[in-house]
Amino acid sequence: MSKQQWTYRQSDFGTFSACPEQLRRKIYDPLPQLTNSDQTRGNICHAVFEDIGQRVLDGYVPLMDDVNSVAAWHVARMFPTVDVWNSPKERIEAAVYANVEGWFHDILPKLALTAVEEQFRVKFYETDEYEVWLTGTPDVEDAVLGTVDYKCPGSFRKKGNGKPGGEDWNHTRWDIQSHVYTWVAAHKDNDFDSVREFHRVEIVEGEHHWLTIRRGPDDWAALRDFVDGVVQVQRADLAVWPQNWTSYKCGPKWCEYWSVCRGKHLGDNPW
Repeated sequence: MSKQQWTYRQSDFGTFSACPEQLRRKIYDPLPQLTNSDQTRGNICHAVFEDIGQRVLDGYVPLMDDVNSVAAWHVARMFPTVDVWNSPKERIEAAVYANVEGWFHDILPKLALTAVEEQFRVKFYETDEYEVWLTGTPDVEDAVLGTVDYKCPGSFRKKGNGKPGGEDWNHTRWDIQSHVYTWVAAHKDNDFDSVREFHRVEIVEGEHHWLTIRRGPDDWAALRDFVDGVVQVQRADLAVWPQNWTSYKCGPKWCEYWSVCRGKHLGDNPW
């Protein structure tokens, strides 16, 4: 008799951390997703990084004109799909071109690419009753650095000195993505004793902030405990999972399920 399989992306664990009930609804009661301009800015940048990165892997030496041409193609393709513009089109477009130029000049030359947007699906662990699998698509695998992941937010979180990196303290301690991706790298090499690096690169209007996060065996053991907690909640087949009201995302602006969850009692704009 085959075992039951549970498959997760690292973003599922992030959603669970923010609000377990939101993850339940995404799995079992998904709603059509509205596309906003912030997401589109990031999607276009990632598409350019992938396309140009793949050309590098194929042996082609791209020029800045190539980068801009690819960006223009993705802008024309994705802008018409935006449902909600949080910023003017001109500002989003300017940010896209600044980001891809900064990436081309300041980040790409530092990389020794071995893979771009290469999907994985690997077994994390199993019990007598079930298997747990992890799936995902890292932005970049580098021959020296390991996994590199790009983020293109609208602004940097600043430190007290005004420099980027205001969230470094938090990401170093609780970032789930770095736990998952470094474990996958260890699995790929069949070496679970060595510490691995995950590189989180934020790019905002052409400037970037580079954070290196290190994970090892103790982190991965803790990850297994966390993941098994998610599995046990899902296996319980509850009609409602715990809700996190303390998160700023629990509101009509950030949660697409607000109107059918807490909002059905409080209304569309209770505050």
